[in-house]
Amino acid sequence: MQRDPSMLSEHSFSHPDALFDAAAEQVAEQLERAIAQRGLAMLAVSGGKSPEALFLRLSAMLLPWRRIQITLVDERFVPPDHADSNERLVRETLLQGRAAQAHWLPLYQPGISIEAAAQMADEALQQWPLPFDAVVLGMGDDGHTASWFPDADELSSLLALDNTKRVAVSHPKKAPHARLTLTRAAVLNSRLIQLLIPGANKQPVFQRARQDAAPLVELPVRAVLHQDRVPVHVYRTQ
Repeated sequence: MQRDPSMLSEHSFSHPDALFDAAAEQVAEQLERAIAQRGLAMLAVSGGKSPEALFLRLSAMLLPWRRIQITLVDERFVPPDHADSNERLVRETLLQGRAAQAHWLPLYQPGISIEAAAQMADEALQQWPLPFDAVVLGMGDDGHTASWFPDADELSSLLALDNTKRVAVSHPKKAPHARLTLTRAAVLNSRLIQLLIPGANKQPVFQRARQDAAPLVELPVRAVLHQDRVPVHVYRTQ
């Protein structure tokens, strides 16, 4: 799939605070627009360091949180009290105050295998009337996004546009923990994608990913940047 230039917008900022202010405003406006149109809004968010500042800003906004459904783009297969848990991050930063009224769908489930947890999360998410209204992504130093890692055996399946699963398993070889992740087909079943890339260290990787030469499996974030289905807004520092 080739990139449609009209689908990719870049927003550059000299300071991270301005980046996250603008990103939070865009997500909030998108959620409010969805609620006005269909009575509810659906948001998928990533973990890691990049979105924490975004979550804190969103949680302070006066949104109709009872009508907002939130899930994770991906999750390490660890309990929610684990330091590496994305659910823990979301609960401690986003689902606070009025935002705690949002409907929350976790990916991790205790006491079962990761395959069973993926099946359970997929069945739950299949009941959501997609498209997502907004999907918030980050990018790793290796060019991964979601849990689409270059060295994961499942990568080809995760990136396949005909994959009917919304949630699947990823086993990265160089990153800690097995993962639960939305598939590319699920991520692209959305109205808006935000890609947050604060910090100068990731800018060279992003510039490589923007080019047409590298294959998707080498820099999996290209599976989002090079597509013609969903508008992608990249928020990055200069």
